[in-house]
Amino acid sequence: MFLEEFGNVWTKHVGELKSKSEKSVNVYARDITWLDNSDVLVAEITVPSIGVGMEIEHAIRMERKIPILCLFDMNSMKPLTRMVIDCPYVTTFGYPDIESAKTVISKNKALVELLSEALMKYETLTKEQIDFIVENKSIDLTLLNSNGDDLKSLRQKAKEKGIKGYTKMSKSELEESLKSEGE
Repeated sequence: MFLEEFGNVWTKHVGELKSKSEKSVNVYARDITWLDNSDVLVAEITVPSIGVGMEIEHAIRMERKIPILCLFDMNSMKPLTRMVIDCPYVTTFGYPDIESAKTVISKNKALVELLSEALMKYETLTKEQIDFIVENKSIDLTLLNSNGDDLKSLRQKAKEKGIKGYTKMSKSELEESLKSEGE
């Protein structure tokens, strides 16, 4: 299996044509345990799936942050959910065929490792920090160090003001929300 070249693949049974019945398995508990022990989430999102959506959301909310890479078939006539596409914690890539999907994963292994390294060290990244890593394929420690404390401070102020969704806001969004609240 292609993904096994990169590490342990928890859900390799999903792609098997002769999948055995899982009636005796607590799929939710098993999959959450797998996610909690994963270093990255690679999800195929061409076909809408409530289960995959739950897994993506769980990965976003995990205390130990992991990169989330969502792939979709560009030839599909089905529209993608904006909830995933617009999520600042998810990186999405379209692919025209399976070989292109493999190339996307292969080429982005280093990027996923950079994001993992940054998340392990700093626990949280702003959208601006993620964008910088994606665009430059490197970590700017001054950007990470300087924004980290500012971001924590802004999030604390937003929490105190009762601003909804503050944990998912970028630094600039937090500043704007606090400004509109009279901070």
